Amino acid sequence: MDKVYIVTSGAYSDYHIDAVFINEEKAKAYCECHTDRRIEEYGLSDNDIYTPFNIVEITYHLNPIYVADLEPKFEFEKLNLEEYGNCDKNSDEVQLTGGDDRIILQRRLPDIYDEKEIRRKYTKALYDLKAEIKYMLSQQDTSTYEKRKEAENNILEAIKDKFGIEKE
Repeated sequence: MDKVYIVTSGAYSDYHIDAVFINEEKAKAYCECHTDRRIEEYGLSDNDIYTPFNIVEITYHLNPIYVADLEPKFEFEKLNLEEYGNCDKNSDEVQLTGGDDRIILQRRLPDIYDEKEIRRKYTKALYDLKAEIKYMLSQQDTSTYEKRKEAENNILEAIKDKFGIEKE
């Protein structure tokens, strides 16, 4: 008994569930007594394990093109380790595109955290680093893809210890 049979009818905005069965024969019998019904078969997820964790992804544009990009953008999410295990670690990324240059930080957060404090702390750190990063960029050739990648690595190396927070 690891499946459920859902009888539905309608389409688009009129689509709805009419009945739910754990026995396929009963679902078929129901459909025989009612017109224009379909059976949808789904597996149960009761035995699946989900280990939740919190992350924040922070995007900060160094050369903002739009007013909306003047401030760092924070995306707080609750993910699960089984599906998003690769997001379970802190990471830093610098993207130099020759125009819309940005820093992207991902931080794992504790189960309980203060969103306002996270925003305050990282906004201040990013504002403090902006001048240093812009100066570093002015001193490096970024005319080719390879040179931009080298500059990205140099910036990452220079700022890696500036946040001082391995795990919130």
